[in-house]
Amino acid sequence: MDEDGAFHLLPEPYAKALTLKGKGLSEEEIAKELGIEAESVGPCLSLAEAKLASLLTASTIDLTDATLEDDTTPPRSRVE
Repeated sequence: MDEDGAFHLLPEPYAKALTLKGKGLSEEEIAKELGIEAESVGPCLSLAEAKLASLLTASTIDLTDATLEDDTTPPRSRVE
């Protein structure tokens, strides 16, 4: 998944905060647009960036080599 795809999966307030930051708005202006306290903008942006990074990282995991078992019983010990 590319960054645009991951961006669209973000909850709306986080996507909006990142968009406003990208447009060069100050934290005070972002706070006013989002209807939050100016002190909350920094943590909101940090969380938004972390969520975006998590989405991008999760999308790069290759499961083609993963072995999935339907059987939930533990493997038998090997006795020789």
